Amino acid sequence: MWKARQQTIRRLRHEEIDETELDRVRAVYRPMWANYQARRPAMATIGDGEFAAYFAEPDTMEGRAIEAVDAFVGTLAGELGLIEAASYAAETARLRLAR
Repeated sequence: MWKARQQTIRRLRHEEIDETELDRVRAVYRPMWANYQARRPAMATIGDGEFAAYFAEPDTMEGRAIEAVDAFVGTLAGELGLIEAASYAAETARLRLAR
């Protein structure tokens, strides 16, 4: 996942992703993020609070911004197929090490 996000950020910095592609991903991201935000309080109670820290709202505006940007970049990486490629590479490397 980390590699896919780094590739996405690199492509954004080099302006390799055109605006129409970004608009398409925004259309996917916005409803997903809104759904996550609506379900977040209920998810924090799963497992007697075991996951509460994971789903807790960030305390600062900067934390909220970082979380939202990270979620968008993750969505963008998924839509561009970078997460699948990074997962395949990680699994291939894991299998090589297991031999």
